[in-house]
Amino acid sequence: MLSRGTRLQDVSLQTPILQPLTEGGNHTMADHKALKARVRELAEKAWDMPAVEARFKKLVKEGIPKKTLSPDEILANKQPILERVQRRAEEYEYLSHN
Repeated sequence: MLSRGTRLQDVSLQTPILQPLTEGGNHTMADHKALKARVRELAEKAWDMPAVEARFKKLVKEGIPKKTLSPDEILANKQPILERVQRRAEEYEYLSHN
């Protein structure tokens, strides 16, 4: 468990901010540099904490909303959906450590 004073750049992120590694699972210097840059970017981000907290409280109270999309809708909106999921994960990760 992390203390409340732990800064984002002091922890390793559990969200997939890098593309999956090629076979062998070895990290390269480019992967490390990209990871460090992403951690720095997230640490410096101006978070909209009231909105994040409100979404988190709603999630805790009501659970994960049930949303049924057709396969065509999913494919048509794949990138925005993935970006939204990634953004929410980063927000909740930030909230849980601050």
